[in-house]
Amino acid sequence: MPRGPPRSTSPIAAPREPGVTGAALARCRPYAAPLATALAAALLLLGPALGPGLLLAVDLGWSPDPRFTPFVTGTGMVAPRAVPSDAAGVLLGLLIGASAAQKLTLLLIVLGCGLGPVTLARRLRPGISPLATSAVAVAGMWNPFVAERLAVGQWTVLLGLAIVGFALRAALGPQPTLPVAACIALAGVGGANTLVMVLPPVLLALLLTRPYAASLRPIAAALGTGVGVAAVWAVPALIAAAPADPAGAEAFRPASDTPFGAALSLVSGGGMWNAATHPDARAALLPAAAATALAVLATVAAWRHRPARAVLTAAGMMLVLVVISAAPGLDRAWSAIVGALPGGGLLRDAQKLLAAWIVLLAVGLGLVVEALFRRPRGGPAAVGAVALALAPLAILPGIGWGLGGTLRAHAVPVDLRATATVLSDAPPGLVGVLPWNQYRRYPWNGERLALSLAPRMVDQPVLQNDALPLRGGTIAGEDARAAAVSAAIAEGVDPVAALRAQGVRYVLIEADAGTDAVGSQATIPAGARVIAQGESARAYDLGPAPAIATQPASGPVRVGWIVTSAAWMLVLGWVLVRVVRRAR
Repeated sequence: MPRGPPRSTSPIAAPREPGVTGAALARCRPYAAPLATALAAALLLLGPALGPGLLLAVDLGWSPDPRFTPFVTGTGMVAPRAVPSDAAGVLLGLLIGASAAQKLTLLLIVLGCGLGPVTLARRLRPGISPLATSAVAVAGMWNPFVAERLAVGQWTVLLGLAIVGFALRAALGPQPTLPVAACIALAGVGGANTLVMVLPPVLLALLLTRPYAASLRPIAAALGTGVGVAAVWAVPALIAAAPADPAGAEAFRPASDTPFGAALSLVSGGGMWNAATHPDARAALLPAAAATALAVLATVAAWRHRPARAVLTAAGMMLVLVVISAAPGLDRAWSAIVGALPGGGLLRDAQKLLAAWIVLLAVGLGLVVEALFRRPRGGPAAVGAVALALAPLAILPGIGWGLGGTLRAHAVPVDLRATATVLSDAPPGLVGVLPWNQYRRYPWNGERLALSLAPRMVDQPVLQNDALPLRGGTIAGEDARAAAVSAAIAEGVDPVAALRAQGVRYVLIEADAGTDAVGSQATIPAGARVIAQGESARAYDLGPAPAIATQPASGPVRVGWIVTSAAWMLVLGWVLVRVVRRAR
C-alpha cells in the first residue's frame, strides 16, 4: 500500500504563532516613531520646568511635603476647586516624592497631548506612516493652546487635552462602552475642568458615528461615569448653591492673540483670555497667517477624509460654542447663562472647550502629511511632507525650553516648610493667611506669580481670600467668611482683627514681593505667641477662638468622595474583568 510523503521532523516545518509578547510588540511598533518624537518634543517644551525643585506658576500650586490637607480633600470648602486633582498629586507624591510626582505628571500630560491624537489618527487612517504620526504628535503638543495653558500652570486643563484624543479614539471603536467609560473616569481625576473638556465631544462623537439605538449604551456609560466621578466637587457645590459671578464670563472671554481677531485666533488653536500668556510669535503677521493657513488646510483634509468627518463635526461644534462666547452681542447671552446655571462658573473660561478642535487640527495635519508622503513621484512632495511636519515648531519657536526659560523649578525654602509643619502639628484651629490675596510673588520663586502654598502645605482649615484678581477687576469668590474679611479690610479694619472676627486662631504671614501684599505688615495682638519664624514665613497663635456658624459643612464633600471613589472602583473592576477574560 503506497505511503504518503514522510512527515518532516524539522523544527521549522510548522510555523509558530507569535506569543503574547510578540503580538504586543507588533501592536506597539507603529507607535515607536511618534513616541520618540513626542518624548523629544516634551523634553524640549518643558526644559527647566523639569529641573530640581518644584514648578510654581500662577495656578500651579504643589506642596513640597505631600499632605492630605482640608484644602486638598475639599473638606470645609464651599466649592472645592482642587479636588480630586490635588489629592491625586499628593498620593503620587507620597509614593515617589513631591518633586518627582510633579515632573512625572507634567511629562505624561504633555506626552498625552501628542499621543492621544496619534491613536485617533491611526484609527481614522489605518497604516498611516511614521512621518505622519510624528507630525500629529508634534502638532498636538506644540501649539498655542498648550503654550498658553502652561504659562498659567493649568495642568488639569492640559490633562483634558491629553485625554480627549484617546477618548475620541475610544468613541470610534467597535466596542466603545468600556474604553469610553475608562477615559471619562480618568478625566475625573483632573476635576471639573478636565471632565467638562472631555465629556461633551465624546458624547457628540458617539451620536454621530453610530445609529441612535447603538449609541445608547456607551452614552449611558459615559454619562453615568461622568456623574459619578464629578460627585466629589459637584455635590458640595450644588448644596452650597453659591452663585457664579456673572462678571466671570466677561473677564474670561476669549481674546485675540493674532492680528486676525478672536474667531480666527480660536480657529488656529489660540485665543486664551489672558493676554500675558500669548506667545510673541502669534502677534506677528507671518507666523499668524501660517498658523491660520495650517488650520484651514487641516480642516479641509479632515473633511475630505470621510472617516474623519464625524470627529470634525463634533470638534467643530465645540469650536462654534467657544466662538459664540466671544462674539459681540452673543457674549452677553453667554454671560447670562454662566450666571444663571448651577455650576455655570465651569463655563466662564470657554476657551478650554477647544480641546477636541486642537486634536482635530493635529490629526488633519497628519492627513495632509500622509497625502504628500504617499505621492508616487516623491521628491518635492516628500520634502513638503517633512516641512509640514516641522511647521508647528517653526511657527512657535519661542515656546521651547520652558516657554523661553520662564517656566523654571525652584526649591521651596526650608523655613517655610518648617512653619507649615509646626502649624500642621498644632492644636486644631482655623489658619488665616496673609497677605490677603491668594496669589504670591515669592522672592525665592523668581517673584513669579503663583498661588499661595499655604492651603496645600498646612494640615488645618485655612481661610484665605478666594476672590480672583484680574487686570480688568476682581471676580468674587464663594466663601462668605473671606468676603467678610475683605469687606472689613476695605473699611480700614486691621487684617489680623478681621481674620480673628471670623474665628481664626493662627495667622500665617508669607513673604511676598508683590506690590499689593495687603496685610504683610499687619498688627499682631500683644497676647499672640510666635510659634514659627523665618525669612520666608511667620506664624502666630492668637489663642483659642469661638466657633463661627458660617464654617462650611464637611458632610457634602464626604458624600461626594464616597460616590466618586465608588465610580472609580466600578470602572476599574470592569477593566480588570475584561483583561482577565481576554487573557484566558
